[in-house]
Amino acid sequence: MIAVERARADLDMFFIRAEIMRKKKRMAEIEKVKRRREEKVRERAQLLEEMHRLARERAGADRDTLSVKAAIMRRKERMAEIEKVQKRMEENARKMDRHLEEMRACSSRVSRSGEDRRGVAS
Repeated sequence: MIAVERARADLDMFFIRAEIMRKKKRMAEIEKVKRRREEKVRERAQLLEEMHRLARERAGADRDTLSVKAAIMRRKERMAEIEKVQKRMEENARKMDRHLEEMRACSSRVSRSGEDRRGVAS
């Protein structure tokens, strides 16, 4: 009987130890899952931080690009205005040249007609 009780006590201790081992394994698994979750949270936070940093850089680059484009547009607009003024000046110069030609033609006609009159009167 004592042997049976002893065997039963050994068996009980075996089950208790086995249960303790299972609990330790479960606790180790739980800790492992917690660490993985914490790591994922850190990774997500780093990823979000990196995305925000990239977005800020992109926004700065876009702002720089926009300011460069604006400067180019202002130069183009100035050039367009200068070209318009130059075109108007060229048109006015052509008109003045035509006007001078007409004036010369008129003055030569007037001089010729005066010569004709003088030749007739003499």
